[in-house]
Amino acid sequence: MNDITILLSVTPLVLMFAAGMWPVARGGVSPNRNAGIQAAAWITLAISLAAALLIAWHGPISAEIPLFPGLSLPVYLDALTAIMLVLVSFLGTVVVRYSVACMAGHERKHFFYRWLCLTIASVLGLLISGNLLMFTVAWMATSLSLHQLLTFNAERPGAILAARKKFIVSRLGDLCLLGAMAVCWRIFHSWNFAVIFHMTHAMTASHVYPHEIVLLDMLLAVAACLKSAQFPFHSWLPDTMETPTPVSALMHAGIINAGGFLIIRLSPLLILCPQAMAALALIGGVTAIFGSTVMMAQTSIKRSLAFSTVGQMGFMMLECGLGAFSLAVLHLVAHSLYKAHAFLSSGSTVGRSPGKQQAKHWAPVHGTIMSRSFQVALILIIAATWALNQFGASMTFLPLLAIAIMALTVLFSLIYRESKAYIIAVIGIISVLAISTVYCALDLGISALLASTLPPQTLAAMTALPELPVLLVVMFVAAAWIQMQLCRPPQSDRSRCFYVHTANGFYIGSLANRMVSVLWPLEPERQKLESQSNEFKESLDVSAQI
Repeated sequence: MNDITILLSVTPLVLMFAAGMWPVARGGVSPNRNAGIQAAAWITLAISLAAALLIAWHGPISAEIPLFPGLSLPVYLDALTAIMLVLVSFLGTVVVRYSVACMAGHERKHFFYRWLCLTIASVLGLLISGNLLMFTVAWMATSLSLHQLLTFNAERPGAILAARKKFIVSRLGDLCLLGAMAVCWRIFHSWNFAVIFHMTHAMTASHVYPHEIVLLDMLLAVAACLKSAQFPFHSWLPDTMETPTPVSALMHAGIINAGGFLIIRLSPLLILCPQAMAALALIGGVTAIFGSTVMMAQTSIKRSLAFSTVGQMGFMMLECGLGAFSLAVLHLVAHSLYKAHAFLSSGSTVGRSPGKQQAKHWAPVHGTIMSRSFQVALILIIAATWALNQFGASMTFLPLLAIAIMALTVLFSLIYRESKAYIIAVIGIISVLAISTVYCALDLGISALLASTLPPQTLAAMTALPELPVLLVVMFVAAAWIQMQLCRPPQSDRSRCFYVHTANGFYIGSLANRMVSVLWPLEPERQKLESQSNEFKESLDVSAQI
């Protein structure tokens, strides 16, 4: 039965790779080709569901699939693999189906379909990887395949600049992961995940760790932060908006999670280094605050969604840094589904928006309502923290719950601002308590589901930085106050300047663009595009004369 499980788990990768490499006629993509791509995606989803059920039934599986003499494909299948396999297959099916309609009539759609399928295949290979070598190869293949999609509109200098910026950041992440491979071999004399996890469990039990473990975990943490657009290496993500919408959906809902998946997959190894855990929590917290704040000042829907992704990835890294790995998996799944829907429906959202003559202007926000919001938020946070502490809740979960309660309170206070009805305030408080309860229940459920795969919640980050929970709550309280100020019209020159700076992302992206332009100038491409434009104009003039 294990052989059937392994076969089903590898089949989606083979199907999507075959769909990407299928030869295309010179004239373009035929309707049969479009139907074949969609059929491959649907079959991939069905097989992934069957594989996930078998993995859940039989438990973790580590195996080597022989391909050629001396060459085998290592796979590692567990509950985490099952969840991610179904998620990626489902998102891939939705994006492929959307792409067939979106790219209909485009002369280069065969190129687009090929690299889209290869990108999905690379992500599937990442999920089933059985050792760090295959993981790194799939990690690089995902980035290189995505680069082809990001440069699909090669006539746009902005798209090329953003793709190059992402390319440079990704290569830095690759170097960190290659360095981690070297250190990992020095410590464990193996790249096999099963071997690494067995030895790390022995280290945890004996409390004896080699000194190279700090370097290994730091390299893994930096690689994950670079891959998941953490501050200050985030600016490439909002700038890659000139690609077709299916690429944005796939990137923001799936590929951007690769850094988080690296941390979650190697979580038994990461908990051995409190310094790396604390660094992940701090970097994730700063990124979450920065992304969610800049998002509120954006006027473009897609850029607002992009900065939302930056903030969400930061929050996921914060969860990983606090040791709440199972909660990070839940966050990853929820964010992926939400963000795919948000990007694929962004066009219809614009179509449904009111015209300029019907646009709703800012309503004045009174200071009393603002102060009440924070009073309610702090009271709820203190009450929930005390109650959960009485029931023995983990300290790794309490800061996250406090942040969630505060965010919900601010949301309902803004709704109350519009209605001014006290029943809304009562409903808001009840809703906050109900959602917080569901949040705790989901955390318990996903923790039980992944209990045999992920390490239990740990206080490793607090060992390196005891003040971390209080620091994070204070940071998010300050961020909530700033964001509520952005919800009302600027009252002074200083607030107007702050709003402009926030809308421009505090110019970190502009600085990154200058650095990339120096390292990788765009002048040859610009000259080529200008010459092509001039030739096109001359041909129009000739046609007009004829």
